[in-house]
Amino acid sequence: MCSSPEHAGVISACLETRKPPMLSPPALETLAVVAYFQPVTRAYIEQVRGVDSSYTVGMLTERGLIEECGRLEAPGRPAIFRTTDAFLRTMGVTKLSELPPLPEVSGGEGIEKLQSAIDKLTKPQQSEQISIGENADGEGG
Repeated sequence: MCSSPEHAGVISACLETRKPPMLSPPALETLAVVAYFQPVTRAYIEQVRGVDSSYTVGMLTERGLIEECGRLEAPGRPAIFRTTDAFLRTMGVTKLSELPPLPEVSGGEGIEKLQSAIDKLTKPQQSEQISIGENADGEGG
């Protein structure tokens, strides 16, 4: 399929692809907590991460990677969150069972494996962030 040279500028503008937004390490960490332990409350995410996660949870909700899926029957009725279909598409899986298993950390060897995996992810030469894919509308996020 070809196009006329005089329409090249318009066609290039239409086909121009935007680089999808990046996910920061805190966002990836929060996504991992939600994906592996869902449904979870924001308080649980903060307990696991050890830091305030309000902004990150809000940002991931805005991007459609996690969603509120109800309220916990506890004082204050906190919201509980789960991952979305957009999360699955972004991570390149069709169901949560396809996510890699969590390492066994009850023994010393498991902790060493986990630390090794964390070290690989945090090396300076691998400082690139993972980008999210297209959103449900087919547009870059």
